[in-house]
Amino acid sequence: MSNIHGSSFRYPEVWRPADPAEAWQWKRRFGAEAAFAAGATWLRTQWEAGSLPMPSYLIDLSAVKELTGIKVKHNRLTIGALTSLAQVRSSAEVLANAPALTAAAAAIAAHSIRQLATIGGNIVTRVGDSLPALIAHEAELVWQDDEGERAMDAESWLERCRSGTAGPSLLKEIRLPLVEAASGLAVGTAVEAAADVGFGSGSRSEAALDSGGSAERTFSYYHKVGRREAFTPSLATAAMNGTLTEDGVIAQIRIAAGGGSMLAQRLALAEKAVIGAKPGREAAEAMFAAVAAEYAPAPDPFASKEYRIRTVANLLAAEAWKLGRKAPPSEGG
Repeated sequence: MSNIHGSSFRYPEVWRPADPAEAWQWKRRFGAEAAFAAGATWLRTQWEAGSLPMPSYLIDLSAVKELTGIKVKHNRLTIGALTSLAQVRSSAEVLANAPALTAAAAAIAAHSIRQLATIGGNIVTRVGDSLPALIAHEAELVWQDDEGERAMDAESWLERCRSGTAGPSLLKEIRLPLVEAASGLAVGTAVEAAADVGFGSGSRSEAALDSGGSAERTFSYYHKVGRREAFTPSLATAAMNGTLTEDGVIAQIRIAAGGGSMLAQRLALAEKAVIGAKPGREAAEAMFAAVAAEYAPAPDPFASKEYRIRTVANLLAAEAWKLGRKAPPSEGG
């Protein structure tokens, strides 16, 4: 048998564990010669491109039922690693508690791919477009490894990936904080095509969660820019999540960005630049300067580092400006 590049290979042996512990036992036994697989959409792309060798063993996780589904557990919203992107996108629970993640799932690949591709698979690529949204929403990742089960926030896991200290492990689930219910709670979401942002067209998804009965308003935002409007790798991604006080001041905010081959990055300087400020021109200018100084994307044949920096800085600055139009007027204003 020959692959598309003409070299011979044998099909991998497929193992089907019944639970995460058994899956990890097989991974320990076969080591680097084995790969976990579920939807396998990203793996298949890598194999067909010749950029990743076919493993000798595939550990098929599709029978591990405890790795699927969306539910509230221990006062957290829990998403099983094998939950499809389509399920994440359509979940009312995800929209209510992590609207930027809903928007990110809607912007990944095409409808047919999202039926197979899993949220866990997108994460473990380390460059998945869901990761900025997960950082913005303070997501925690739960892993199975030699130490048993352990949890780590998405930001810390990516730092380990950068430093080369993230060892092999099996992603079990994603945990997200629950948004406190308020009287008069209203949830809205919009997915629309963005205008040209200087290099092709971008796909834009935005979601907002407004607490009509409380003093603070919660906002979330996600935007993906690619070389075409849909079914495209990202050139740049940006996400934010935070709250405005009753008089329209930014009380809390988390900001992250990614895109292309870079690992998503939390933008702590940008957060510091706008906390305590009112959305508007000054906040937008402070946001742009902080993002331009902090965001560190990698160039590739499709877009330069400078383009990516300018794009993400513009996206986040524009949102810092627009939040002022959405905020309630201050007393006497």
